[in-house]
Parts: sequence; C-alpha cells; structure tokens
Amino acid sequence: LIIALRKFLRDKNFWNDRAVPNLKSFCDLVALGTIGDIVPLVDENRIFSKAGLDIINSGARPGIKALCEVAGISRQPAQGEDLAFRLIPRLNAAGRMDHASLALQLLTTGNNADAKRLAQSLDELNNRRRELERSILDEILNDYRQQPDDLENRALVKWHPDWHQGVLGIVASRMVETYYRPTVLIAMKGELGKGSARSIPGLNLYKALEACRDCLEDFGGHSMAAGLTIRAEHLIEFQRMFEKEVKRMAGPDDDAPRLTIDAEIFFDDISANLLDEIEALSPFGTDNPEPVFMARNIKVVSSKIVGKYHRKMMLVTEDRCSTRPVNAICFNAGDNLLQETTFARMAFRLRWNRWNDSKTIQLIVEDAQ
Repeated sequence: LIIALRKFLRDKNFWNDRAVPNLKSFCDLVALGTIGDIVPLVDENRIFSKAGLDIINSGARPGIKALCEVAGISRQPAQGEDLAFRLIPRLNAAGRMDHASLALQLLTTGNNADAKRLAQSLDELNNRRRELERSILDEILNDYRQQPDDLENRALVKWHPDWHQGVLGIVASRMVETYYRPTVLIAMKGELGKGSARSIPGLNLYKALEACRDCLEDFGGHSMAAGLTIRAEHLIEFQRMFEKEVKRMAGPDDDAPRLTIDAEIFFDDISANLLDEIEALSPFGTDNPEPVFMARNIKVVSSKIVGKYHRKMMLVTEDRCSTRPVNAICFNAGDNLLQETTFARMAFRLRWNRWNDSKTIQLIVEDAQ
C-alpha cells in the first residue's frame, strides 16, 4: 500500500520539495502484520518480513523494543516464531481484553518511558488473556470428557453465553491441536452470537462456511481461520450443516495430523554451515515451512526435565562410528518422550540455540518412536 502511495505522490510531484520516505523502515510493522495474520511467507512477504526482523532486532522502534524486553527476547535476535508466539499475542491482547488503541500507542510512540509503560500494560493484559483462555478451554475439554460421543463428529461446534469473544480464536486453535478437527466456538450475547473458527491443513474453512451462509448473518476469513456472526435460532442448523460440509470436504487422511519429513540425516551431517543455510530460508511460516529431518537409532545419553513437561537431552546415534553427541529439547513431551532412552526414529528441526552472545546447535524434537 505505501509503495503504491509513494509512487502516486511521486507522479503528482509531491516529493519535489520533501524528503522521499525510506519504506524499508516500515518493514518491522509489515513483519508483525504478515506473520500475525498467518499469510503465506513466500515471495515479497518473506523478504519484507525478513527485513522487518532485522529492523526489530536493531531496536529502532521504541515500542517494539520495549515489547521485546517484557517478552523476554531482548538478549537474542528475534526470530519469526518470537513474533508469532511472544510479540503478536501481546499486541493482540489489547483488542481482546481492553482496546486496540493501546497497541497503536505502543507502535507509534517515540518516548522510551511511555513505551515501557505501554509494553508492561500489554504484558499484563496478555497474562489475563491466558487465564481466561485456560478457563474456557478447561470447560470445553471437561464437556467432551463427560460426553465423548460428541467427538465422533468431524467438526466441533460449541457456544456459550458467558464466553469472552476476544479469546475464542486462540481457544479454537487449541481445540484443533487437541482433537484435529475444524472447530467453531461462539460467544452468545442475547439472540446474537459472534464466533471464531479454525481449521486443519487441507480443509478450506472459508468454503465450508460459505456452504452454510444461509445460517449466518455474516462471516469472513480464509482457509485456516475465520470469524462469523449468527443468530441463536440458527445455531442447531448451522452445527448440522457445517458438520455435513466438513464431512464432504474432508479427505481420507484428514482424521489425524501428519508430519512431513523433508530428509533423513545422520548426526555427522549436522553442522554450523547447515544451520546457517536453514536460517537463511527464514522466517518460516505458512507455505514456507521449517524443514523437518529424521534420524534413526537414537540413544539418550543424558536428560533432565525442565518446567513440567519439557525434556532436555543429549543424544547420539548408534548406527555410525561417530559418537559426537547433539543437544536436543522436546517441548510438551508425552509420556513416551519423557521416559524412553532409545528411539528407532526421531523427527526434529534444527536450530541455533542462542544465549549470552553464544550459540550452539540444538535439535527441536517433533516426534519419536
């Protein structure tokens, strides 16, 4: 938009007596918007986002710099996932829990003291958002534990008058992670409800809602995420129609998540050069997924539990002469990944683990058996 605006103004001779703006300086905002809206990270989207990350890491904008500090990423360069899971949730918390103007003030302020105050406010709102999200998710999970037959459906649709509409998109995402089904959650206020929907890869959510448009007052979004407005009298019919459409659209392999392996690799092949080459392809996201590797015959040399469910390990492979160990971490590990000492196969991502101006190679374990 601003590229086109600058050209329009150039054609009107607007810049004859004015400094032409350096549009690269706006790329930090472009990166936040691109990654935050889960749009394809390819072509110019990826280039602008990569340039934006460089600007964010330079600390050029006081508000973003202060937000990085409260989010705990001030001592290392921010990556795309830091924006997705640390900065953007805090910016979004303003509109979800209070008013989006707080985020706007943060992004536009040139005052460091105001930036720190606003960043702290957003951090507190984000903590409240997490508590509310956890409460709603626990309530829904408990409902399905008591009524497991409802999980026979290919789509999950639920509504409640006491839900906070601002966090339903996040809760719907958690539901998709848990049950791997398209999910629609609706907060009812009197006779009108506003909902958020999330989908699984390969099932176009927008098209599924389009097939149910007669039941909806309004809807919008894209293949993976959408919002909708619905009247109470149409809830049951919408639930029936959405289920029917998801069944029609779903493929035979859409009942469980699948992990795509990009390449099998030996630990001997893991090098600093390889990680630098992978990092050069970042930021990763929609349509530009981070590479996933697989290795065989893995032995855990040592390990410890950090937090409650994360397992840090030192790994070696048993089918090669090299005994060079590799650091690894498995986040939110299930019982088998918490306890096993050998694995026939392991899927993982390769990343630099940066800390205190140093970096080490680390495997991020996705799955193992």
